[in-house]
Amino acid sequence: MIFKRLFSLFGIGLLILAFYFIFSIIKDAWPSLIAGPDLFHLKFFLLATLMLFFYWIWQVSLWKSILLTLGTELSLLNSSYLFFSNGLLAYIPGKIGNLVGMASIADNMNISKVNTVTVVLISQIYVLISGTAVIFLSALFIDEHYSISLPGYMLQLIGLSSIVGLVMISPYGLRFTQIVLKKIFSIEFPASLLNFKKSLIYIFLYGVGWIILVLVVFFLFKSFLSINIEITFPIIAATFISSYLSGLLVVIVPSGIGILEAGLVFFLQSIIPIEGIVFSLISFRILAITSIIILFIVTWSIKRLKKLS
Repeated sequence: MIFKRLFSLFGIGLLILAFYFIFSIIKDAWPSLIAGPDLFHLKFFLLATLMLFFYWIWQVSLWKSILLTLGTELSLLNSSYLFFSNGLLAYIPGKIGNLVGMASIADNMNISKVNTVTVVLISQIYVLISGTAVIFLSALFIDEHYSISLPGYMLQLIGLSSIVGLVMISPYGLRFTQIVLKKIFSIEFPASLLNFKKSLIYIFLYGVGWIILVLVVFFLFKSFLSINIEITFPIIAATFISSYLSGLLVVIVPSGIGILEAGLVFFLQSIIPIEGIVFSLISFRILAITSIIILFIVTWSIKRLKKLS
């Protein structure tokens, strides 16, 4: 109980700092922001949109595969409905509400609630481990020219935490992981459902998913930046994933809103004009939320029509 409260207080403090930081940045850059973007490259924006939909397909396929591994076989349609339902529930503050909501949806679909909640937790673990690994690899390719604003050693340190994650899901650390998850989420994690060898494969596949998502963000930055501004894929990968995972760890924040944005502004403000960062992040949030809503409505409608026919 004390651990959970401390974790929540840490999240609240970080969220307050993040919003204060964003507010101060936007306040200083308000005249430029209100004027709108100076540049907009439609081809990069369309590429970002295309890559985002490809990313959703990739994620749904991974969920379908993990559920099958756990013993729950679903069609692509039902897997999509379950995944995008989780995507919407992620915008509810706190992860407990998300898990309870997913258990309720599983009950309505007549599938295993344990396996459904497990796939939510397992996917988050895979996201964390694969994400930190991609951060480490990306930091190795960041030019020394950016070492002042982007300290490579700090990013590599974050990346090395993937080793900690691997230890926690290994046969030697799984019991400790169960205890931690129970203290945070008040849920008994069924360790017997987690196969270490299969987990390594899924971690790699989720790493590929990170690459696809970073491409989305990379193309969005390209949409609002001059070709004279040098921005490389490793920089976006290391900073975006670091910021994203920070938001993921703050469980009281719905889908990391505020934490992700503050992290990217903090890392990139000395490299990229603030206007370019802000417009890119706004576009990312709008695309992500809109696409989840659209795809949820589509999958729900198809399921409804099939049920009526």
